[in-house]
Amino acid sequence: MTTSTHRHVFVSLDAMRGIAALMVVLYHSPTLFGPIASRGYLAVDLFFVLSGFVIAHAYDARLATNLTPSAFIKLRVIRFWPLYAAGLALGLCREILLIASGNHYALTPGLLALCLAAALLFIPAPLASRDYQLFSLNSPSWSLLHELLVNVLYAVFFRFLTIPVLCGLGVASYIALALTAPASGISDTGFNLPGTLPAIARTLFSFTAGALLFRLKLKAPKISVALVLCVLMAALALPFGGRVYDLLFVALMSPALVWMGTACTISPKLHKLAAWLGLISFPIYAVHRPALAIAEAGAERLSLPPAAVGIGVLAALLLGCTYLAVPFDIWSRRKLTELSAVRPIVQKTAA
Repeated sequence: MTTSTHRHVFVSLDAMRGIAALMVVLYHSPTLFGPIASRGYLAVDLFFVLSGFVIAHAYDARLATNLTPSAFIKLRVIRFWPLYAAGLALGLCREILLIASGNHYALTPGLLALCLAAALLFIPAPLASRDYQLFSLNSPSWSLLHELLVNVLYAVFFRFLTIPVLCGLGVASYIALALTAPASGISDTGFNLPGTLPAIARTLFSFTAGALLFRLKLKAPKISVALVLCVLMAALALPFGGRVYDLLFVALMSPALVWMGTACTISPKLHKLAAWLGLISFPIYAVHRPALAIAEAGAERLSLPPAAVGIGVLAALLLGCTYLAVPFDIWSRRKLTELSAVRPIVQKTAA
């Protein structure tokens, strides 16, 4: 943890966020990368814990004094929208390519227009032909919607969210998750309509756990960030698991990793790398799914080696998402802030 002029910057959490985002990329494309991130879907639960911690760290004092819930919501929408829109645009490009190639999986123009209109407003539009995915153009957007909604709830009910209330909410949401999680685990919860209930529970629990980590201020042992990142990658790469493992990761490992990450030591040489990983984490998560789908289709059509395509698309994501983070995201948020007339918080650690 380093100190800036106005606030603490948890660079180690940036590194964790970036590594987790890359593990999601590997999980979502086993045809290109092989089964090397079998539990990558659990990175989403880590993101929710990180979000709860960072939101509480960045906004608790202001929500308690001069920041209204409506102003907070505007700030969060501004934070989400540019990169969400970038992922949506890439998903639209993929759908146009499917239509142009006559692919049987392609949406009809009418359904495509419906999905696009709904997505522009951040409204789910589940279709039977797409396994009732909440966001057919970019399926991981479900977690962005959940995070935005839990942020809104946190601000609206902030004055009631004392530590005992947060503890009760955490227990209740975890019990709900344990009762609704499928026998196979939580990998298929969230992205489609049938998995909505366990997804709500996992979102509430993990976000609450993150907020409690900040509120309780329990002192974590100082260990190397490299060790924490290795444990994180191993946990998300485990080739076996299931419901019990998923529930244990959500309840124990994910909050523990974030807790330890708040006190990690990091060398000056790795500081810039960790900050860069945090910078590109949200862009990678926002655009990776349609990018992978386009790459996979291209590899199949052109009979290209999957490994080579995988390396190429990963390199393109790293380079492209660096641009999406700076200058695209910063410029877009600045313009949206000017339009909304909301004074922004300059955040070193992305929430």
